[in-house]
Amino acid sequence: MPAGGRERVALILAAGLSLALILLTAGVLWDAIFSQPPGLDDHATQIMSLAFGGIIGVVGSYMGYKAGSEHNNQGAAMTTTEPEPGDGPQPEPTPEEEDASRNPPDAEPAGPPEPEEGGEDHDA
Repeated sequence: MPAGGRERVALILAAGLSLALILLTAGVLWDAIFSQPPGLDDHATQIMSLAFGGIIGVVGSYMGYKAGSEHNNQGAAMTTTEPEPGDGPQPEPTPEEEDASRNPPDAEPAGPPEPEEGGEDHDA
């Protein structure tokens, strides 16, 4: 449904609810004035509270919808893209990964130096 159609439907509903509220208020007022004894009873008070609460709820929902749709139209909509590789918490490295980061493969191994070839051999 186009945006203009939604607004037209909302206005028609608001006008209908307003007319219903006016008629309800007039009826309750008529009953309060011309009934014996005059005044509002508990049922009339509850009806008025529910009617006004319903109108406030409908108007509040419409205003919230409008505010949310305007906010999304400004480019602040949520995206469904995957996070970048460096974003978020990183997993703990395994012991092999820790060893590899301490001793890269092209680095000299730690430990005693090996005897040079062609030199004297003391074991023979």
